[in-house]
Amino acid sequence: MKKYYTIGTVIIMGFVLSGCASVFSPKNDLAEQNARAAEEKDAMTEQFVQAQVQEGILHEDEVRRLITASEEAALLDVSRAPELLKEHTYGEKLVMIGTFVKKMMADTGRTRISQRDSVLTDTEIPMVDLITGAKKYYYGEDGEQRYQDYLAQRFGIGVYPTIDELNGTWHGEMTVTKVMIFHELGTAPIGYDEAKINALEGEKDAISFTLAAKSADTGTLTPVAGENVSSMPFVYDFIPKFTDKITSASFTYHDVKEKGQMNVAFGRGQINGTMLLHATKGDGGALSGTTSIDLFNGYIKISGEITAKKQ
Repeated sequence: MKKYYTIGTVIIMGFVLSGCASVFSPKNDLAEQNARAAEEKDAMTEQFVQAQVQEGILHEDEVRRLITASEEAALLDVSRAPELLKEHTYGEKLVMIGTFVKKMMADTGRTRISQRDSVLTDTEIPMVDLITGAKKYYYGEDGEQRYQDYLAQRFGIGVYPTIDELNGTWHGEMTVTKVMIFHELGTAPIGYDEAKINALEGEKDAISFTLAAKSADTGTLTPVAGENVSSMPFVYDFIPKFTDKITSASFTYHDVKEKGQMNVAFGRGQINGTMLLHATKGDGGALSGTTSIDLFNGYIKISGEITAKKQ
């Protein structure tokens, strides 16, 4: 008995027997979709790279390394990205990460992305810090706080007051820790009483001063005289009063770079001295450190410790 097949049947059988998939099969459609998606992703990536380079903040190699690191950390992933990135498109994620990186570089005072992953310098920030910061920043509703905590822990930012936050009046105490007299430098000044000079050691006295910023890292310290407050950080009438001889002192200050360190230099006439202080934010602001004072061309040297609170 002969079997008769329609043309359509023969075509279908031919495809089945040959193992070829139809051009209209779901498998082929998916492949085409994936190919188009890959092309669109490459185009968005390249557009992002060029836009970042044109801004002039990041170099091309830095941008490309940032993209690679972000992909490896799942920041650009659809399902595994941090909560605040998750619902955005690939292109939007790139822009958000780029914006964050520039923010973190500005917050930390760094201008380049380090080539060495874990090396932190005054001018370079490691990629691992940028990725960690982005994860925390875009974590969720408390992402901003997580990011600020990381800045404090890793960079000391937020722990130390800015120079503008130092502006104002400070009250504190100075303790004389050591008195040295160098007789070999000459004869004793008029009115000199060595016993009284030596008795200063261990003395505590109130001090008061104002701080005023003049630039991003310099300012002026001005003594303030008041009731029960000594202008000079020790008491002895033989020693010229601070307000009589010094109207102001200059200081330099760096919050993050030098961990809240303030260097004060003062001097006029027979008084010359320095203070090395460190500032913290606790309770509205605090200063603590040491002072070294030379009198009468080094004939007398006095060292002390200083603590002060902002009022």
